[in-house]
Formats: sequence, C-alpha cells, structure tokens
Amino acid sequence: MHLMGIAQTEGPAVFLSDATLYLELFGLMVIGWQWLKIGNIAAKKSVERPEDVFYLGKIATLKYFFEYELPKTEGLMVRLKSKTKVTTTLNEDYLD
Repeated sequence: MHLMGIAQTEGPAVFLSDATLYLELFGLMVIGWQWLKIGNIAAKKSVERPEDVFYLGKIATLKYFFEYELPKTEGLMVRLKSKTKVTTTLNEDYLD
C-alpha cells in the first residue's frame, strides 16, 4: 500500500525506481514459503525414517535460508519505505 501511495503522489518514475528491490524482496519471501512447505514434509519424513539423510539435508538447508537469506528482507523493506529517493534525484552531471 505504501508503494501505491508513492505511485499516486510522486508518479510512475519514482514508483518504479526500486522495482528490482521489490522483486528481490518478494522473491525471497516466496522462496521462504516454499522452504516452509518442504520443511514440514521433511520433518515428518525424518521422524519416520531417521536414517534417511536426504530429509535431514532439506531441514539443514531450510535453516540456512532462514538464518542467512531471509533476514535480507528487513533491509529491503526499510529501503522501499524510505522517503529518500536517491536514484531519482541524482544530479546527471555526476554521471559524466
């Protein structure tokens, strides 16, 4: 909703200036959701067959993702909600 407000008040250029960050944020969230689904199945299967390291590997990978990759979403959300628009207010003389 925050981004829709920006689109209405500041125009499409400002709204789209951080589109890549938006895609990265939601990509991480979707992958996290998939790891939750995989983790639920792996947890059940690892109880049934504790000798099967395949499922334990899935749980280990889920833990990695949630500890190392998913925390990146916090920084992305802060950036997307920021009122400072560095990329759209850059002086073009700096690019020479």
